[in-house]
Amino acid sequence: MASRTSSLTVRTQGLLQGDSRNLTPQNAWSEGTNIRTALRLQPHAVRAWFLAELGKLIKFVDATKTIQDDEEMKETIRALIEEFPAFKLEEFALVFEGIKRDKFGPMYGRLKLGEIMGCCRKWEETRAERILERQHRPEYDPHTRGSVGEPKRKAILLTEEDLLALGQIKPRD
Repeated sequence: MASRTSSLTVRTQGLLQGDSRNLTPQNAWSEGTNIRTALRLQPHAVRAWFLAELGKLIKFVDATKTIQDDEEMKETIRALIEEFPAFKLEEFALVFEGIKRDKFGPMYGRLKLGEIMGCCRKWEETRAERILERQHRPEYDPHTRGSVGEPKRKAILLTEEDLLALGQIKPRD
């Protein structure tokens, strides 16, 4: 069992043990563990953590229309993992913290799967803009929209069809 545990990052091991200090979007992405990998390596610990965190979120938000019982919680977790397989475990922690702090907009007394998935989608957009952009261009300057010392580049506008062809979005039903 020790060899399986050592495959998780130090940050993920700490998170599973309740330590979420210094958790930032950047280190969640660079030092975190993919949710599917974490489930494969420590399924019981990851599911227990996820249930506990979702429970804390539900209690904290205190919405009138919310997830009501264990079955709904398990289904919510299953759906989140299925819908966001590229998420790191730490990113789910940051999304839950963002919901508590109202960073994704008001919940209007409702916290169900749809609202949580909406927050996860907003997180994906934020990740793409902030983290991945910086990862590909380390000296990224958000004020000039280019790397330091580089001339400004023209924007490339993509249509919905372009994004579909590139596999970046799913077709509408």
